[in-house]
Amino acid sequence: MRFERPIGAAADARELEYIASLHQTNDTDPETFIDGSIEAIDVKNFLLSRYGINVTEDEIRKSIFYDLAGGDSDDDCIDLTEVVAMLVIPYLVRVAVINENGNEPVDVCSSTDESIIEDVLGIILSDVTGSSDPKPLTKELLREIFKEYEEDDLIDDDELLDEMIEIASGGDKNAVLDAAAFTRGLTSDIKLYNPLNETKFTTHYEDVFGMVTLQNVPEEEEADGIEDQKVEVGEKAEEARLVPRIYTFSQIDFLADTFRDKLQYLLVWVAIIMGFLTYFEPFSSYGIEVCQEGHRDQFRCQVGKSIVVWFAVMAVMIFIMAPANMILSLGNNVHRHSLLEICSGVLGIGVLIFFPALYHKIDTPVFKTVDVDGFVFIMPFMRRVNLFIGILLLIIQICNLVRFCIPDDQLKGSKFLTLILRGTGVRGEFGIKKASAFKVDKMIQNAYKLHACTSASTEGDAEENSSRTNALLNYNKEIEKRETSGGFLWAWKSYWSGELLDKEGIWTHTRLQTASVVQLALSLIVPLAFYSLANAITAEVFVQVNDPFSGEVPQNLHCGSYFDPKLCEFPKGPDGESIGIGICWGVSLANPTCLDNFVKLEGFAQNGFCYVLEEYGYSAMFGDECPELYAPFPSQVYTQTSFSVADDYCAAPVGVCTPTNDDATKGLCIIGMETLLPFQFLEKGTGCSNYTSSHEDFETLLIRQDEVENAVEEQTAEFVDEYFPKEWMYVKFLIIIHDLKKYSKI
Repeated sequence: MRFERPIGAAADARELEYIASLHQTNDTDPETFIDGSIEAIDVKNFLLSRYGINVTEDEIRKSIFYDLAGGDSDDDCIDLTEVVAMLVIPYLVRVAVINENGNEPVDVCSSTDESIIEDVLGIILSDVTGSSDPKPLTKELLREIFKEYEEDDLIDDDELLDEMIEIASGGDKNAVLDAAAFTRGLTSDIKLYNPLNETKFTTHYEDVFGMVTLQNVPEEEEADGIEDQKVEVGEKAEEARLVPRIYTFSQIDFLADTFRDKLQYLLVWVAIIMGFLTYFEPFSSYGIEVCQEGHRDQFRCQVGKSIVVWFAVMAVMIFIMAPANMILSLGNNVHRHSLLEICSGVLGIGVLIFFPALYHKIDTPVFKTVDVDGFVFIMPFMRRVNLFIGILLLIIQICNLVRFCIPDDQLKGSKFLTLILRGTGVRGEFGIKKASAFKVDKMIQNAYKLHACTSASTEGDAEENSSRTNALLNYNKEIEKRETSGGFLWAWKSYWSGELLDKEGIWTHTRLQTASVVQLALSLIVPLAFYSLANAITAEVFVQVNDPFSGEVPQNLHCGSYFDPKLCEFPKGPDGESIGIGICWGVSLANPTCLDNFVKLEGFAQNGFCYVLEEYGYSAMFGDECPELYAPFPSQVYTQTSFSVADDYCAAPVGVCTPTNDDATKGLCIIGMETLLPFQFLEKGTGCSNYTSSHEDFETLLIRQDEVENAVEEQTAEFVDEYFPKEWMYVKFLIIIHDLKKYSKI
């Protein structure tokens, strides 16, 4: 999206207002609130939030506001003029260095036009005396300047005037107010600022207090697990004092972005979300039931269950995922807090990421590392993703450990180590420093252009106008000027080139980057998950005919079984024709876990099955007692001959089974019927025909099946009457749809 934005001095004024608004935190009282101002409470909140420095408002007024805000009373605040004064300090210091050394400091972010200072002084002298020529530096001259610019409070302060003359003159009693004297007066009290900070790969905190590991306060000064630290403020010994610095857990402060490395923070969030999706089954019910069996289909039970499940998900996020986030973020501290934190973070990676990804035997209602039905394809992929994230986090923690061990002087002497070990947080603040230098220099140039008399020549005789008049006229002319900016390509180009931060000063918050990466990850994972789920549903819902698995032996996705046609009876109806099913002894499941694919049937279904056993002489095998009956649910289970292969097989769906007494994985089963339709034997090659020579009834069934298939293709009128199961078949061979639905809900 492209947009129009102001340019020149008008844009600078709006940006200064924006700076003030970013710092304002206490505008609840409209009577005392001053628009475009920064109060002591705002500075206090900033220092505490950003750096953990805990000072009172009175301390801020005495140490900061006394010099920068014009006093230390409760009503004093930093206005936009004072904000500008603070922002131009680096520029003025560079001018002072040029005047003293004859050249500009090396490696600064932008060049300095020292002639601007001389021109500004000329404008001041022209407004006051009518001439830009240097004048003798006297109290009378300073009073005239203060009077011209309405600084009436300073006119009668003789002590201040004497001090200003002493500093600006440099001890010369016959000094004049020229560019050199003006520069000395502007910069004598800000010489502590190092202009090279603009290009040092350090944070603002380190520019002020140095790259020194903070010392812990003795144990008696620690309370409630909050570790206090103290920093020394003030250059002179008699002015220096200690202020407390509290532990704010900056590793997870995504609002202020106070951590060492954005990449670690981003990977932790991706690991948390991936871990939740992989191991906690966010769409399951965690085995929760709120109603007794038999009432669970009622609307109130379903609503109540949904509410309880969502509370369970919330509890997982609060009591499991949030602490995991904190543990994995340990060590991501820009100030090198503790070796224990780094080691704890490494241990957390091993326990929370590597262990569940490599150990596949945990199966609880809440937490699972085993393969989940329907997700056998996606689960290994997600485990590999988690392992990859864990490896990246481990590498970052190793860098944190190396950073902890390397002395500061050695780190500062190596650009390679600085780039590798300082982290993206430091690089971000370095970019902000470059953007600040760029924007301040641009602001000074824009302000300088406003006061140029030639710019207002169209309004009349510019020489007769004061500099303030020229500035107002030029400002009004530029206030509506705009430039086209933005757009998709512009944004991405600026982001990847670094200009978005280094020139525009736009800090891309880590939470925004994390959300974008998570959206990208989900856009890849969700389609794969839906594909796997749809694959499972398709395999369960649609009847598999002929060769549904592209040449593979038809089987349930997770379970299969085997049968021997020689141990089967293939019953015939009263007309002597095959009824399309087989009653087979010794049908065996592929493994014991396949028992989970069966549900127990009772009542009418069980009684009908026992009637069939008795009619065909199988009841004696069960001691003339009616055995237990099971049916596949929810997925169809297929059984195949022992020698079936991909290109030559014989298979059939399993209808119902009763297990043997000595082995639950073997039993007597009715095969070949699926959803009440018989003749569902599947053959490729000669898998079934190989057994017809020794089993005449099986050959009769296969011949009859071919006739059924031809009737289906031709859709003959006699098909339903001739081939569809008769009423007696429903009674004899377990027409149990009602019972299946009833017992499948258990």
